[in-house]
Amino acid sequence: SRKFISSDVSRNGTGLARLVGPVIHMSAPNILQTCLRFAYSINGAASNTLWVYVIINRLKTPLWNCEGSSQGWITQYINILNGSECQIEFEGNVEYGTVNIDDILVLYRTCP
Repeated sequence: SRKFISSDVSRNGTGLARLVGPVIHMSAPNILQTCLRFAYSINGAASNTLWVYVIINRLKTPLWNCEGSSQGWITQYINILNGSECQIEFEGNVEYGTVNIDDILVLYRTCP
């Protein structure tokens, strides 16, 4: 099932959009890290940004960010330390153009 976030600057005065995932139970035995994998593309203004946050006990911590245009789709891997449970939040900020994410996957192993 595909998920996407979209924001119309003309409607709300900002190009900010957020996608918050479900709670992830991260207590895989004998594994110290969980891998978040996703694809992204950023088109348009050099100031367009994509941020990825982890939310644990309502505390939001940045994991990764990218600014400016990408050349097509890029697959990104981010290691997350295992704990009890967390949520992942994607935040796109667009001056003009698009910030796209797809193929979000959580792997119970260390990223390649």
